[in-house]
This record gives sequence, C-alpha cells and structure tokens, in this order.
Amino acid sequence: MVAKAGQHGPRTSKMRTVILTIGSRGDVEPYVALARRMADAGFDVSVATHRRMHEFVAAQGLTARPVAGDPRELLQQSAGHTWLESAGNPMRLLAGLEPLIEQVLQQGYEDCVEACRDAELILASWLAVVPALAIARDSGARVIPTYTLPAFPTGAYPSVFLPFEFSLGKSGNRLSHYLAKQAYWNMFRRKFDDMRRRGGEFPRLARRVGEAMTRGPALLGMSPSIVPAARGDPVQPTGFWVPNAGETWIPPPELLDFLAAGPPPVCIGFGSMTARAPEQLAAIVRDAVRAAGKRAIVLTGWGAIASIVPERDLFVMEEAPHGWLLPRVSLMVHHGGPGTVGACVRAGIPSITVPFFADQRFWGSRLYALGLSPRPLPRSKLSADRLARLIQEATGDPGFAQRAARVAQHIALEDGAGEAIRVVKKAIRA
Repeated sequence: MVAKAGQHGPRTSKMRTVILTIGSRGDVEPYVALARRMADAGFDVSVATHRRMHEFVAAQGLTARPVAGDPRELLQQSAGHTWLESAGNPMRLLAGLEPLIEQVLQQGYEDCVEACRDAELILASWLAVVPALAIARDSGARVIPTYTLPAFPTGAYPSVFLPFEFSLGKSGNRLSHYLAKQAYWNMFRRKFDDMRRRGGEFPRLARRVGEAMTRGPALLGMSPSIVPAARGDPVQPTGFWVPNAGETWIPPPELLDFLAAGPPPVCIGFGSMTARAPEQLAAIVRDAVRAAGKRAIVLTGWGAIASIVPERDLFVMEEAPHGWLLPRVSLMVHHGGPGTVGACVRAGIPSITVPFFADQRFWGSRLYALGLSPRPLPRSKLSADRLARLIQEATGDPGFAQRAARVAQHIALEDGAGEAIRVVKKAIRA
C-alpha cells in the first residue's frame, strides 16, 4: 500500500524519491533499471543500496546513497550457508533468515534512516520494506512496497515459501500469503524489539506497518506472461524492469573467441548462491558438461562453483551482463533467481533450474509449466548424471527453444518500468 503518515509533499513526479533496495546484484539491478526510467520521466530519484552496487548505479547516471552491509559476505558465512540449505522447508528458511536480518539491521538500519531522511516517496524492496515503513511512520514519507518476487496475496497460487506447489483454491492461496507475511513481519518485529532492548535506536513496529507490506497500490516487477495473477488481486505484475547493463559492456577477446569457435554453448551459473563445498559442486558441473558433450560458459558468481577451472570446451569467468551474454548461448542452467529467470525469458532461451531455496522453486515450476524448462532439479538432488541428462533433453528437443522464442516475443511488447511509473503517478495523485 502507499503508507500515509503526517503531511506529504507535492503530489507530482518531482517528489524526492528514494528507491531502497538491499540484497544480491540480481535483487538490486531491476530497481536501478526502474530508477533510471523514473529519472527519465522527471522524478527526483536516488537509489539507496550497498556500496558494492554503487558503481553500477553511477553508470546509469543515478545518485547512490550508501547502505552498510555486504550480502555476498553474509552468504559466505556459516549462517548464510544454513539459510541457503533450507531448500523448501519454510521453518528452516525463516530460522536461517533471522540471523541475517539481525546483521543487516545492525550494520545498515541507521544508513537506511539517513538515506530516506529527505524522501517524500520511498519505493522499498521486499527485504527493505519493513525498515522503510518504520522510517516513514516518523518522517511522513509515502511508501510503495516494490517487489520482484511474488509476495503479494493472490488467488492464483499459494505462497512461494510453502514446500508444495498445488493450489489451495483462491481463498486458501490468498490466506497462505497472509500467513507467510505475518511470519516474516513477526520476525522483524522481534528483532526490532531485541535490538531496542540492547540499547539500539529502533522504533516499536506498529501493527499497521505489517499490514502495509501486502496491500496495493504497490509494484510487482514480474512479467504477466510468466507469473499468473487472479482477478481481484491487490497487485498486478507490471512486467520486468530491465537493466541496460549489457549495452556498453566490452566483452574480453577470449570470450568472443570461445563463442566463435563452435556452436552456441550452454551457460551455467548460480548467481549469488554460495556453498560449503564449492569444489564438489564445481566437479558436478564439469562432469555434467563432459557427459552431455557440450561446450559451456561457466559464471562462478558469488562462489558456489568458484573452484572450477577452464578447459578447452569450458570457458570460466566470474560474471557477464545477462543482457549481452544470454542471447548468444543455447541454454542457461541456473538457480532460479527472479533476475536470472527474467533474463532467460527475455533472451528467448530454454532454462534448467537448480533451485537452492526460497522462491527459486516457484520460478523453476513456472518455467516448467510454460514448457521453457525440463522439470526443476533441486540442489539437494543434483548429480552430474542427472544434470547431463537434463542438458541433453533441453538442447535435443527443439520445442524448448521454440516455446522460449514465442514467450520472448510477447515479453518484448511489455513495458514493465513504464507501467510501474503509471502506477506510481496514480498513487501519488490519490
């Protein structure tokens, strides 16, 4: 919802706007894309996020405001590994998330307050929405919950954090989202209370803050071509918010040589995921590529497969802009993060999803339901033989590529950022 407290500033696109987003690169990039379009539309907008992303923010011609904390460092710690190992278990997911939230609040809450001090409008990501609503209660700013994962109530499917995928009916599906929201909200409330008792400057979280997390008007940066919505849902997907990170990127000559040396390779990368034993995961990936008889580009990302070494048919690099790379490959093997899913469907290529935890299972199921991927292979069941068979299936059946191309054509007609701006303008005029 648009949270209202106190007196608001002018109801025009010139409102001082802060987009507050925390998380991995894939979590942050869509918000930077949205901020760029909002600036083009006349908004006075800045992006508050981790310093790791400030170079990217500045490259888009935007002002960055610092928020302490390094999510990559957090995920490489034991608590981060525990969280990623929660798989589809919602209780383990919440238990693993709780210590990470405490670290984020300890390191970054004061920065969030400072970043939003002069804001009249705050657009807050899922991980940042509770701090944003708490800040706005005192400052009088408006808050629009702004998510890239399906955390708003819908009758189309149950909460993506539940360990099953079957529908509970429209009413049951919506209820499951409210229950998931309540669990998430209670965790934040407990942490605020604990840290205030320890002497921290944390406000009491009123119940209306929790209620505001899942109401419209709000923004959902997903494509309606990929994610269903039900009539009467408080929030409808706008379409993806697409970064232009690949437009000016200069690829290394070695990558160009590898691409030119044979047919389009497979791309494999697990983004921000980490692993306690990355050498084991790297060995599975290497052996699967060999068994499938394919060439592959491996993106080591935040370290889940960092120990993999290059070979004649295996090109290894840390990262590359998906907007540049994916149209040049035949298939992407990934963890099912929403940013990577969006990049794959826009590129018109099939996927193989290896969900680690949380909403990644949901995204893998959506790609499977649309015929853009074989059935998801959970990280806990990953083996070289299974992955090799899926690579052969996805590349050997032309139907996957044909369906992916058709979906990409539909998505190309969407203007997710433009629709989001329309919703924002309508909200601030209300």
